Amino acid sequence: MRPPRARRSSCAEEYNPRRPRRKSRVRGFHRPRGHPLKGDRANMKTFRTSLILGLIGLVILGLAATATAGGGWELLGTRTVSDRTDHDSIAARGQGTFRSIKITVQRRAVQFRDVKIHFANGDVQNVELRAVIPAGGESRVIDIEGNDRVIRNVELWYDAQTRGKRAVVKVFGKN
Repeated sequence: MRPPRARRSSCAEEYNPRRPRRKSRVRGFHRPRGHPLKGDRANMKTFRTSLILGLIGLVILGLAATATAGGGWELLGTRTVSDRTDHDSIAARGQGTFRSIKITVQRRAVQFRDVKIHFANGDVQNVELRAVIPAGGESRVIDIEGNDRVIRNVELWYDAQTRGKRAVVKVFGKN
């Protein structure tokens, strides 16, 4: 005959994987194997640290994406466009000479027909863009002809496909 088992205490004892799981008084509740209650504080610290590091990473990515268009591109100007007008002019904020420009579109798609780049010396460069730029997209890189090109303004001819809403057009220049 086996000796009687000693009565075990409830939650205060150590977790033993060899011991059969004791049924709880609450139906459907049991302590999962491999997760002793003793380690909950350490698990919470690890979770909190992971969460904080993840949020910091997301903030850094967001700031990097909104700082500039990346790769040495400088914002020359921004214009909010609607489907009521078909042409706008963006005065260049940038200083110095530029070798190329590109156009980005946010919120709604815009179909560009022509782009005229006006320079400080009075010259004008006509570019047939003929492209639909979707929301969140950008145009091809437009090379500027000649040397010493200080941009005064950029004239945009377009058909906005905004359906009564507005799109944001940004022009970037690269030195």
